[in-house]
Order: sequence, then structure tokens, then C-alpha cells
Amino acid sequence: IVGTTYGYRNMLTQSKANEALWQIVAPFKNVTRDNMPNNETITSFADRLVELFELVNESNGGSRKVKDNVLVYEIASEKAAPIIMLAGSGRKDILKAELGKQIAEDLNSENREARARAVFIAVCLDMNDQLKKNNPKRWNAACYDLSGYWKIMYNIFSGDFQGIYNFSKKFEQAGFKAPLKKYGDTEIYTDKIFWKDPKGLY
Repeated sequence: IVGTTYGYRNMLTQSKANEALWQIVAPFKNVTRDNMPNNETITSFADRLVELFELVNESNGGSRKVKDNVLVYEIASEKAAPIIMLAGSGRKDILKAELGKQIAEDLNSENREARARAVFIAVCLDMNDQLKKNNPKRWNAACYDLSGYWKIMYNIFSGDFQGIYNFSKKFEQAGFKAPLKKYGDTEIYTDKIFWKDPKGLY
């Protein structure tokens, strides 16, 4: 890294009181890398890297040229592309198909956590209007359950960046409100009561 930053020749010319500032020892002994020479020099290692670059660059449409008596490389520009393609807009429909039955079952569960989780996922997938229409009493009760998980609701409504703002708008449109109190990090992380009666929170 230092050699790349300063340049090998530049480092060799730097001195103080006629003493070289950089004591560069080229040879080193390889004891950990397979399929590499046991005895190597930094210079020869760098030469191999340059050769490898030239092969890759040429295969990608680049070239090696001499311009104004200086060796230069032309590197073909590449269009930016993701390493892994994320799922497209159809992903939401896939999740609805996969999770729809479980959400419906959880809304009718006797377990408060399951009901709250069902509402949370339903809002994320824009399923809330239909579920509320199908069974408004059950839906409203489950929304009450989710509202009691005050840490989750606070995190939904307390973000200050665009992504979480868009997320909070979903919940606002579904009828949820931000907690009245502003919680500090200490309270969020140390309060061990995970569910509280929503009547005292909003």
C-alpha cells in the first residue's frame, strides 16, 4: 500500500542526513501461499500482477500502448451492474402467496405475538385493507396488539431518513400513530417490558 501510494522510485530517493528513509528489502520467504514460489521478491511478484492485469485488461477490450514515450494502458469502460440481481416488483406478490395463509391463521390465533406479527407483515405487504374488510373486529384487535410493542412502533416512526419515512407512511395510512413520548437509547435498550398497554402510549 505504501509502495503504491509513494512509488518505489520515489521512496528510494527520499533521504534525511544522507540516510535513506526507506529500508526496502525486496526478498521474502513464502511460507503460507500454495502454488507460489518459496523464494520471491517484491519486484517479481509485482511483475506477475502487472502481467495478470494485462491479460485481464486485454480480454475485456483494453490495450497496452506507448504514448509520448510512456507506456499507458487503455481500459475499456464498463457499465455498472449489481453483483447479485435483487428480486423485481413481483416479489411482493410471491410473498403474499407464500405468507397469506399464515397471516390469516395468525390473526385468529390466541397468541398476542402471533397476531401482532401478522398485522406487521400484512401492512408491509399492503394486505391490510383487504384483511380489515374481511374481519374488521379481528383486525382492529390485532392492531391493538401490535401497538403495544412500543419499541417496534417507536422505531417505525422515529427514523430520519427517506427509507424509514416511506415505511412509516404505510403504518400511518393503516391507522397507526407514533408514540407520544420520545424515548432515549438508554430507555429503549434497558426497559425489559416489551409490551405495554397502548392506552398509555398514544
